[in-house]
Amino acid sequence: MSGRHSARPGRPGRRNLIAFAAAAVATALIVAGCYAFAGTFGCTAHGTLDLHVAAAPEIAPAIRQAAADLTEERRVVGGSCVRAVVTAADPAAVAALLSGTGSSQTIARKPDVWIPDSSLWSAAAAEGGARPPRPGFPIAWSPIVVGVPSPTGRGPAAGDRTRWLELLGSRSATARITDPGRSGAGMSLLMIIRSLLADDPAGTEKFTGIVRNARQGVVHDPTTLFSGPRGQMVIASEQAMHGRDRERPSAPLQVIRPAEGTLALDYPYTVVSDEQDRAEAARLLEHRIRTERTRRALRDLGFRTTRPDLEGVRLLPDPEPSEVRAALQAWAKLSLTSRMLSVLDISGSMAATVPGSGGKTRMQVLAQAAQLGLSYQPDDTELGQWVFSTNLDGRRDWRQTVEMGPLGERTGSVTRRQRILSSLSALQPKPDGDTGLYDSVLAAVEYMRRTYKPDMVNTVLLMTDGRNDDADGPTLEQTLRRLRRGHDPARPVQVVIIGFGDEVDKDELNKIAKATGGSVHLARTAQDMERIFLAGTSRRICSPKC
Repeated sequence: MSGRHSARPGRPGRRNLIAFAAAAVATALIVAGCYAFAGTFGCTAHGTLDLHVAAAPEIAPAIRQAAADLTEERRVVGGSCVRAVVTAADPAAVAALLSGTGSSQTIARKPDVWIPDSSLWSAAAAEGGARPPRPGFPIAWSPIVVGVPSPTGRGPAAGDRTRWLELLGSRSATARITDPGRSGAGMSLLMIIRSLLADDPAGTEKFTGIVRNARQGVVHDPTTLFSGPRGQMVIASEQAMHGRDRERPSAPLQVIRPAEGTLALDYPYTVVSDEQDRAEAARLLEHRIRTERTRRALRDLGFRTTRPDLEGVRLLPDPEPSEVRAALQAWAKLSLTSRMLSVLDISGSMAATVPGSGGKTRMQVLAQAAQLGLSYQPDDTELGQWVFSTNLDGRRDWRQTVEMGPLGERTGSVTRRQRILSSLSALQPKPDGDTGLYDSVLAAVEYMRRTYKPDMVNTVLLMTDGRNDDADGPTLEQTLRRLRRGHDPARPVQVVIIGFGDEVDKDELNKIAKATGGSVHLARTAQDMERIFLAGTSRRICSPKC
């Protein structure tokens, strides 16, 4: 036999098909292996595009779930796999970072996506002159409501018998609120108040009174919002109330929705980055957030996933960005701590009886007015008290009765507030005393300028029933020159004068006040004083352009 092997005719078509299938399977396995390899090592086969997301702390858990879902999809943008990184960050900190007016320890870089608790933050983020980010679609909603402690948590919730201005205008019922400068809930409450007072001729004074009262209940750390005294009202978002009831089911809150309507936190999905690849990655995350899985996670946290006004909640109109900025500026000015020197007239004319007062002297009525004014000041107000007439301390026309310091500070066995109240109750006119007005004003202003504190509103509050009649003191022109010469716009000390009775020289008082950028207010009854104190405090809003 020859060495040739026998062979059957082949079937090339089938052989080629088998080879093609084997190659396809091998390719698929290789691709799958690379994909698995890339996923195991964080998509390093393609590189990684980190999408940085800053979310309000209360909504961050649901956003983290959506971000994890996106990362697991291993979506590729610009040749890199997308990885969403979510940081829980206070909206105020991010707004300061975006505006260039501050920095934050919780977030080191400008985020690509920002999810604050409210669209109102867009206006705040423009404070430094930067172009504000445009709020995107709302992820969730949570109306601002009032929580009242209740044994059962049940009861009328519509609020048809409750109104915002009644709740907030009562000085005996201070509510706990989050700082409007640091939270969307507090900011929304501020805008609710402004909206309801927009057409009120006395709106500025009423706004001032409500803000001064609300300041007593401000909570700077949101985690302590519900840990106040038992029985105290709390104003917060519906979602915050939901979370509180889950944590403390034994002490539920009855939720009240005031009749005028409310605003709602809307958690806008705000794309900050203008880089094409990051903007595309942000759109991918947006799609994950819009899924029913994420919406369910949001509802589990206590959020609404449809607009509240579609569910029977009356929403007030959204404020304009300029209105938000004006409200925040007003809040900041009204929240500044006061440093005030109260200078009270005890000249002989203060012994005169006030008509219609039931036999009270001017001194008694003035003391009552001062006590009322004192009640408007919180414990961190720094206050000192002088009295003036002529020759009270040798040839000096004024005398210190209580040294300057915080009202809540203990001095001996009592607080400074209690010492001032006792001093006011014991005030007596000097029978032979004249009105050493000019000397006393100059001494008070020079003292406040010398001890000026830049983080406070420094004011001299002078209360008198007459005009200067001290022949041994400076003239009016000499007084005005000294006041103007020492005026420093960067370190302003205003003189606010309250003239009591019919014998005051309004023109004289106006010249003194104008030299310091202050104001003059006339009163005839103790009832006038509340209006005057509110009007004086309201000047902070327009200062220094009043």
